[in-house]
Amino acid sequence: MFNTVPREKTGLELAIDELLRELSDVTADSTEYATMVDQLVKLHAMKTQEGRPRISADTLASILANLGGILIIVGYEQKHILTSKALPFIRRLG
Repeated sequence: MFNTVPREKTGLELAIDELLRELSDVTADSTEYATMVDQLVKLHAMKTQEGRPRISADTLASILANLGGILIIVGYEQKHILTSKALPFIRRLG
């Protein structure tokens, strides 16, 4: 039903996967295990800090300009006898 394309893993995700593979080969009572777990915790903290990408300032400015233009047109149409539609003035995104 949904055709989703699997996204490629980032370098950080690949590093976490590699560390987990190496961690499975080390015994839990060794000092190497403790060091690897510390590294894994640091990598996960870095991954959560990455988060989702934010909306760029250019995109936000474009959206606000389109909405402002629509409001101006609608306001003008309410006060004057000019019939037009505001929708053709909206720039399609994507």
